[in-house]
Amino acid sequence: MSKEKRKEYNKQYKLDHKKEIAEQHKQYRLDHKKQIAEYNKQYKLDHKKEIAEYNTEYMKQYRLDHPEYMKQYRLDHKEEIKQWELDHKDEINEKKKQRRKQRRLVDIIWKLRNNVSTAISNALNRSNGSKQGDSVMQYLPYTIEKLKAHLENLFEPWMTWENYGEWHIDHIEPQSKLPYDSMKHPNFLKCWALENLQPLEAIKNMKKGNKSVKK
Repeated sequence: MSKEKRKEYNKQYKLDHKKEIAEQHKQYRLDHKKQIAEYNKQYKLDHKKEIAEYNTEYMKQYRLDHPEYMKQYRLDHKEEIKQWELDHKDEINEKKKQRRKQRRLVDIIWKLRNNVSTAISNALNRSNGSKQGDSVMQYLPYTIEKLKAHLENLFEPWMTWENYGEWHIDHIEPQSKLPYDSMKHPNFLKCWALENLQPLEAIKNMKKGNKSVKK
């Protein structure tokens, strides 16, 4: 019998004896329950990393393919999810921290936006204000892409986005001289106007303090 005919024969045999084969498999699992459990346990230990990676990718794709189901699931299991997040708070925060760290390394726009948002939050906190849950982009008169281009135009030869941190985004007229307790305050726009921002070497920026110094 040729390979192709053998393949067809086996396929037909499985179709014709589907019930009997299913019963045989069921009986085998019952007769070898302990061995199967031990094998599965050892397999999971030996392939822990691969299984975790597969499950992560599978769930990512499943969420993308079933958005309505996932939305309803979160609504139906709101309390259980909340409790799980509380029980795994440190683990979740560490994963978020690692994701943010990785994203900052590869996404300059995200890094720049995040740093600007943090700087604004800190300034508001010093004046007993807050963002009130609003995005800073609703109040800044430019996009992050425009801010990036503005800073690049003022780069010194040694400055790059790869060494961002060795240089800072400096406020020519210091933030301390332009306090604001909300993003609607007139000083907010003066403080964060493009003409008031420049890239400045980190050491020079720290030495500058609250002086108004333009390069």
